[in-house]
Amino acid sequence: MKNTYDTKVPGICSDYFFHYLMQQSSFLRKELCTYLSQDYQIATTTVEYNDTYSSLKDGRKYIMDIVIKDDKDRYYNLEMQNGYISENDMKRFQIYAM
Repeated sequence: MKNTYDTKVPGICSDYFFHYLMQQSSFLRKELCTYLSQDYQIATTTVEYNDTYSSLKDGRKYIMDIVIKDDKDRYYNLEMQNGYISENDMKRFQIYAM
């Protein structure tokens, strides 16, 4: 008899699942925005698509993985990393934050 705890789950090497969760779960988006803003009055959130942003710096959009907008017109620019963050990544994140 096989022990179910020994079953290996393959690693996810992309951020598809993060994008899926943010797109599909309004509850999770709201909780994340509430945590980041400390505003407990947020009623709704929506996912804004990268295609709507055109500002480029060195060929990269000023967008991380996903942008969420709350009902108070505040934007949350989120990045999902699934590996080591290099010094170059840290510099890029600083540019995103400007």
